[in-house]
Amino acid sequence: MSNPNLPPDIILLVLKVYEARMIYRQRDKKNILKRDLQVIGLRSEIITLTLWESLATKVGKQLEDMINEKPIIFAKGVVGKNFNGFTLSSTISTIIEINPDLPATKEMMDWFNETGYRHSSSHLDAYLMADLLKINTSELSSGEMKHYVTKVIIKGLQHEESIWYPSCNTCKSKVTITKDIARCSKCSKEKADYSLRYLIKLYVEDDTSNAIFTLFDNEAESIIGVPVSELENIKVTNIEEYNKIIKSFLRQGDDLHS
Repeated sequence: MSNPNLPPDIILLVLKVYEARMIYRQRDKKNILKRDLQVIGLRSEIITLTLWESLATKVGKQLEDMINEKPIIFAKGVVGKNFNGFTLSSTISTIIEINPDLPATKEMMDWFNETGYRHSSSHLDAYLMADLLKINTSELSSGEMKHYVTKVIIKGLQHEESIWYPSCNTCKSKVTITKDIARCSKCSKEKADYSLRYLIKLYVEDDTSNAIFTLFDNEAESIIGVPVSELENIKVTNIEEYNKIIKSFLRQGDDLHS
């Protein structure tokens, strides 16, 4: 794995289960199923674990049904990588056990009950926008992550015509598509596997200042409430319903992390 602090077999507590969605795999021209989980490891930061195919449907649905119980999983044979933060992914040999009868399961739950909720926005002090703008993130050490919470009003979209992009499944960079062939210049792949991902730039403000916030895939989906592939289909087949969803999204005020 890319992160030496996380072994390939790991105990994780599941905080959130996202909707399963189809993505397009260019090399064999197949649609494959994926589902992202927001998880936390013992004494680690919140990270994303992606489940693929049968794990996304079977295990993902089980976890979705019991999410209020904060299930703990033992993930065997996962892989990790660093790209815009550390993420985990299942492989064809990955095995997921839910709430296993292991000492580490009790240790994880005891630790989370004592300290884990500090990651929740309701347990963090909110910053005013004017204070956030004074923070110099360039002073953070390499790989260090900081969480900030602010409450703002969404005023509008920076680019109303485009709130998603075709994303390389390897590096998440934008791919160019010509005659149904996707090319990723960053990976130097002529037939890149890709899927649609949200990338939303919002004008926001509070009583002290204003700014542009960028929402990436999972964060955007959690606020809009619709997977990007489904929203794309709605835009094509029912533009009135699409506009209604976007207007509802823009009317929201939410606690956004910067």
